[in-house]
Amino acid sequence: MRFLYIDPMSGIAIINVVIALVLSLWRSIIKFLFKRNRAVDISMNRKLGLFSEGGQYRLTFDPLIKYCIANRIELNYYTLDVNDPFLHYYTPLFNPVFLGFGQFGYNNFSKITDPVLISTTPNIGNSNHPLKKPSNGTKLIHIFHSISDISIYRKYSLDHYDEVFLIGSFQEKMIRLVEQKRRLRSKRLHLTGAPYFDSLLGTLELTKSDFQDSILIASSWGNKGLINAFPLDWMETLAKNCKRQIIIRPHPSPSSRTKRQLTILKISLPNT
Repeated sequence: MRFLYIDPMSGIAIINVVIALVLSLWRSIIKFLFKRNRAVDISMNRKLGLFSEGGQYRLTFDPLIKYCIANRIELNYYTLDVNDPFLHYYTPLFNPVFLGFGQFGYNNFSKITDPVLISTTPNIGNSNHPLKKPSNGTKLIHIFHSISDISIYRKYSLDHYDEVFLIGSFQEKMIRLVEQKRRLRSKRLHLTGAPYFDSLLGTLELTKSDFQDSILIASSWGNKGLINAFPLDWMETLAKNCKRQIIIRPHPSPSSRTKRQLTILKISLPNT
């Protein structure tokens, strides 16, 4: 009985050739698909557009959508989430659009033609970010989805934005400081507050006494988040030794590790 022998170096060379052929074929397929890919139906002529990464930012955009509809303002709503609840919201004034999965969605984002586009996504237009700013003269406006300033954002986070809706006047100082230090063009800033707070206050009847004996743990996003960065022992110890009510509010865009941690804790994700 004979066996075919291939020395290790030849085997590695053959494997590398196979991998190169597979990658080359994959690139050709992607290139072909992009040539065939057309922009999604965003032909409705609207003066205002909203862009959301997904349904986790429902509360951020819900008050804006309601305000526009109440004031008879037509708008397009673009999302990268096929399960975004706003895709099922129908009214003549509101045009919801699913941009597509992955790179197709990013590609369609750059083809948006609305004169004004409001987004809560930082870093749009940066070289290392998949979303490129639409090149059709679109004015990009940033709206914050949390009470913070740009010190928690990555460098260049708002460089390609033209205007910013401020939650509070405290945010202006940091934005202007970055513009001054890096010699950026000054953005137009508008003090609007946090629209989703208005929505929450309209549905809740709370007093200060409801939370005076509570501890709120609101973990940030990604690996730097409290739930991700540390084992769960500290939380269990806190629960056993603390007489106050503990409220855990995870970030609405958790990593896979955070989801596993939350499963252990039997905590549901927030719908915000």
